[in-house]
Amino acid sequence: MASSAARLTTRWLTASVSSGYRSGRFLIISSGNGGVCPATISQTHRAGTAVSLSSWTRGNAVTLRELTGGISYCCSFHSSSRLANKQDLYEVLGVSRMGFGNINSMFEERPEFVMELTFSEAAKGVNKELSVNIDDTCQRCDGRGNEPGTKVSHCHYCNGTGMESISTGPFMMRSTCRRCGGKGSIINTPCALCRGSGQTKKRQTVTVPVPAGVDNGQTVRMSVGTKEILITFRVQRSPVFRRSGVDIHSDAFISIAQAVLGGTATTQGLYETISIVIPAGCQADQIIRLQGKGIRRINSYSYGDHYVHIKIKVPKKLTRRQRSLLLSYAEEETEVQGTVSGVSPSGEEEQDKQKEKEEEGGFFSKLKKMFS
Repeated sequence: MASSAARLTTRWLTASVSSGYRSGRFLIISSGNGGVCPATISQTHRAGTAVSLSSWTRGNAVTLRELTGGISYCCSFHSSSRLANKQDLYEVLGVSRMGFGNINSMFEERPEFVMELTFSEAAKGVNKELSVNIDDTCQRCDGRGNEPGTKVSHCHYCNGTGMESISTGPFMMRSTCRRCGGKGSIINTPCALCRGSGQTKKRQTVTVPVPAGVDNGQTVRMSVGTKEILITFRVQRSPVFRRSGVDIHSDAFISIAQAVLGGTATTQGLYETISIVIPAGCQADQIIRLQGKGIRRINSYSYGDHYVHIKIKVPKKLTRRQRSLLLSYAEEETEVQGTVSGVSPSGEEEQDKQKEKEEEGGFFSKLKKMFS
């Protein structure tokens, strides 16, 4: 399950600074849970370096800027978040597998929604509607945050830049203005509709193109206007099919005659009704493979397989003719361990016993004649 990016805790950001002939210097910045970013420098340096810091919770970056001359720097991130797999990590961060992209979008919180799907909808794909609440520009103040007809005051604390500078010895730190919150202006009369935020909640129905082959618990991203939302799929169980990756399993019931003599049987497939060939002497729980009749692989044109498990259906009631035929078959059956109800020993066994008696009687009669 993908979790919101706002719940990620970034432990360290390490930047290596070099400038011309000067030796390399290292600045280590630790980000705490509350968004406070204390910074220390490993050694003193002659040239001034400006460090721009802001709270991670606001989704801003940490930048380095030398007061004189150009520099080069590198950044490395380490997250303590334990996610189920790497795919979820890329989904949460909102970046491609080739790089981090825009760092401001990494920590932007995205709304999460859950969509219920049937087994067939998840396997074959479907376009399904979903009602979502998203942040939209306030129609009353046009996103400015102040009541229409009123003016905003220039923030003298940051001089309208939205960033305040803090001098701490050899380097300077810049963070979001605590007075105006980074806007550069102060709203004296907030909008009555959005209360100064410039955004309102909007109920919107969107069509979600569910790709074929999604599994239970998978999460996808979707753009809704200028925002992105996360949709997690919850797939219901099927009364017919059992899923194993892209393969599906189902049961097919056949009669005793079909199992012994062979024939054909019909079973429900994922896309259509399928006719399968039953070989003569088919055993219970024998598996018949239907290649390419399973679930389509995501981002591929290939399909999994459908495995049909044969189940022999034994009748609970028989007609007189059926019972008579089965008794006749049982009398002829030789590979039986034990007995069959209603079946006496076979005729061959009776003939063998009669011959044994005759042989015993003939022997004693011959012996009697010899001594008489």
